Amino acid sequence: MARADAQRAPCAAGATAGMPRWVKILFLTPRFPYPLDGGTNLRNFRLMQAAATEHEVSLLSFLDRPIRTQDLEPVQALCRRVELRSAPVHRAAWRIATTLGSPLPDMAYRRWSPRFAGALRSFLDEERPDVVDVEGIEMARYLPLCEGVGRVLGEHNVEYLLQARIRDVDRRHPRRWPRAAYSLVQAHKLARFERAACGLADRVVAVSREDAAALARLQPSGRYAVVPNAVDTAAYPDQRDEPERPGLLFTGTFDFRPNADAIAWFLDEIFPRVRARHAAARVWVVGRGPSRALVARGQIDSAIAVTGAVDRLDPYWERASVYVLPMRTGGGVRFKALEAMAAGVPIVSTRLGMEGIGAEPERHYLAADSADAFARAVERLLDDAALRARLAIEARRLVRERYDWRAVAPALLAVYRGLDRASA
Repeated sequence: MARADAQRAPCAAGATAGMPRWVKILFLTPRFPYPLDGGTNLRNFRLMQAAATEHEVSLLSFLDRPIRTQDLEPVQALCRRVELRSAPVHRAAWRIATTLGSPLPDMAYRRWSPRFAGALRSFLDEERPDVVDVEGIEMARYLPLCEGVGRVLGEHNVEYLLQARIRDVDRRHPRRWPRAAYSLVQAHKLARFERAACGLADRVVAVSREDAAALARLQPSGRYAVVPNAVDTAAYPDQRDEPERPGLLFTGTFDFRPNADAIAWFLDEIFPRVRARHAAARVWVVGRGPSRALVARGQIDSAIAVTGAVDRLDPYWERASVYVLPMRTGGGVRFKALEAMAAGVPIVSTRLGMEGIGAEPERHYLAADSADAFARAVERLLDDAALRARLAIEARRLVRERYDWRAVAPALLAVYRGLDRASA
């Protein structure tokens, strides 16, 4: 357990001319939102950053790894108060056994903790926030405890739909049929759970219009808003040098099944085709949680580099000629795509990989949905420096205009403003 308190400058939390009133917002997050090494942290930190431009922000979060001073300081700078509790340890076998006999999905157990619930009750009594912003469906079981305050539910993915898509991919492979059966069950349970959660929240915040529409079909009585994922485009240089050796980059958290499926498909079926014409090409697989099999693959093949977790992605953007997004399942808006666009690395992606982003094939990226088409698109980029430059310029312009956190902040502030009017 850890606790931190931070004082903030009045100008950062004060009301602006258009606001009905300044409010106190408590964020609940499934993990401490720093460092920015995964989609969950990237979104949660940017949301808190946006909220803190007009309101007082506090954080109650789980801690699932040691925290460094350099990671605590950026969050303290945004928050009046930070409370951290150790994440519950629920082994996969226990979760599976529990959910099989329960109407609740596995995700409802991942971050459920009576101790955390007690900390939340104490926080509500002591601080009396106006709004509790619950980020992620795994935190939705805490919504009923937040009576008497505005309740916002952040849906990072439409989880029931994500599980249905995973099922559709897994059932094509006999060895994965047990996983497909599990995902089928979980998709039904998640649909019930998400329907109830969306009905309980005063506002549900989705990452795209597509996600908001899917949730509205599930729970028509819910009230939905769209706040896109966003990056800090100012953190990326305007120009970058081309690497000497052709580099193909994929980043992600590899204990997330859609990412594990994507890189396996790429290495099994796409990269061998590319390699036949571009023998010097190298694949960089960057991110935490790679499987033992994936690590071993990198150890026996010098053309595949599996790094594991890294502190900064900058060196890998510099090594990348092409960013690959071979996503066959998943949902939401992928930070990895926005980061590649901001970094000026041209993208080859399945259409699903760019879902929810207002990017156009042939203008902002190259689209390919089969292994052969994907390989040909990668080869096309490797062979055409002018095409790489054109796609990178257009994609960077799009992300700066529409997916920088400063451009997205008004959409989140409007959610809180609407809650304020509703409670007035």
